[in-house]
Amino acid sequence: MSSSVGELMKADLASTFATPFATQFATSFASTNRTTATFVRTGTRRAAFGESIPRSIAHERRRDLMRSSMMLPVQILGAAALVVLVLFFARRTPEDRVLQDTAPLVRITLAEPTPYQFSVIAHGSVSPRTESDLIPQVSGEVLWISPSLAGGGFFESGDVLARIDQADYRVARETARAAVARAKSEHGRAEKERGRQRSLATRSVASESRIDDAENAFRVAEAVLQQEQARFERAARDLARTDLTAPYRGRVRSEQVDVGQFVTRGAPIARLYAVDYAEIRLPVPDRELAYLDVPLLPPIRDPAVEATPVVGS
Repeated sequence: MSSSVGELMKADLASTFATPFATQFATSFASTNRTTATFVRTGTRRAAFGESIPRSIAHERRRDLMRSSMMLPVQILGAAALVVLVLFFARRTPEDRVLQDTAPLVRITLAEPTPYQFSVIAHGSVSPRTESDLIPQVSGEVLWISPSLAGGGFFESGDVLARIDQADYRVARETARAAVARAKSEHGRAEKERGRQRSLATRSVASESRIDDAENAFRVAEAVLQQEQARFERAARDLARTDLTAPYRGRVRSEQVDVGQFVTRGAPIARLYAVDYAEIRLPVPDRELAYLDVPLLPPIRDPAVEATPVVGS
């Protein structure tokens, strides 16, 4: 059988033996199965009717069945080898193709430095640079309030926002003024007495004790005059402080006073803030600080340079 397979391999495999061999193999396999099935059916039928089968015939059939079962794997392997050979000789030779250059196209541009503005996005709250409480420096009853002294009201620097009763402070000022006049009179009289005692001393008429008393009286009168002048200045200042004025141009955040209310010295009556400058506190990450032109440290001042006086021409 091997010689016949070799001869078949040398023939034209693609056109002659593929179909006949497959047909013969299927026919042989079917006849073998049919014979086996006939044998089984016949044996069963005979066994069922009580007939006896000769031992030699049964042995011969069993041997044929074993021979056919042993040849079946060989036939399958031969068929597989035949299919492999057919596929091997029927393969196509790959075509030779010209290798194309697939290098990428590159465009070269000369890089030039240009100004670029980086953007840093941050969120914060706006707060005024200057914010303070409006606090009266004198006590008294509030007689008048400006229309601007209300929440959200605008005002200019020097505007009168509220006025306190001035009657008592006018009386105090006039009393201090009269005390100053009296002190000036006493000071003038003591100064004249001191001059007269000095002139008498030059003529050896006045005694040393009288000269000392005149000097002492003059110094006391001078001190009393200074004291009364200071009291007059304080009375005049308290009278001026009855008008509560705005220290800067700004806006009223809140107010806690009304006409007829008695206010005391040092108690806040309103909250004000300036509108000239505003501050915004922004949290900026460290990685974005390089994009901001902001000095991280305050400028260093040289005390020696600041202490050097500048003399004008």
